[in-house]
Amino acid sequence: MVSIMVEATINIISYLALAGFFGILVTIWAYLNDTLFGSTLTQRIRTVISPFAYSIAFFLSLSATLASLFLSEVAHFAPCVLCWYQRIFMYTQPVLWYMAMARKQEHIIKPYIMLLNVIGAFWALYHYSLHILPRNLVVIAPCAKSVGGVPCDKGYEMMFGFMTFPLMAAVVFILNIIILQLYTPRVAQAPTKKARKKKK
Repeated sequence: MVSIMVEATINIISYLALAGFFGILVTIWAYLNDTLFGSTLTQRIRTVISPFAYSIAFFLSLSATLASLFLSEVAHFAPCVLCWYQRIFMYTQPVLWYMAMARKQEHIIKPYIMLLNVIGAFWALYHYSLHILPRNLVVIAPCAKSVGGVPCDKGYEMMFGFMTFPLMAAVVFILNIIILQLYTPRVAQAPTKKARKKKK
């Protein structure tokens, strides 16, 4: 019974990651459509998402944190060293978001959260490349059982033929980057000294 529940939860996590992956593709398509053909798809998506952008970013990082803990602590998928690097950049985000949202200061921590996601996405994509590219094309980090966990270049089974746990992490990092870059509310800038003088 427990193993069936674990398997079902892993399937749910996988399908959510797949949905996020297609969400990234749709966003790229909308952005290219706007750039090349002058449509307003991105603006229309932004109108819908913008009021909830910070909450979505908080939910994504919290869900990814809980999912990774489930995979290691309940499903017993031992994390490798590169997994822990990604966790460092993901686990800090829900805490920072919660504190900022409680004080209504989300826009203040936005640049710092963006940096966490960029670095996290780099590690996740690098980790994913170890699983899918030939070894002579990727420099393999010194990451083996002797360091702790499992070897970084030997992942668990692929879902849907291409989706691994590092790619799932990359999906969340990249979704957060997209949300923070394209869909968060614009903050009005304070007028400069020059503008204030002109007003007078």
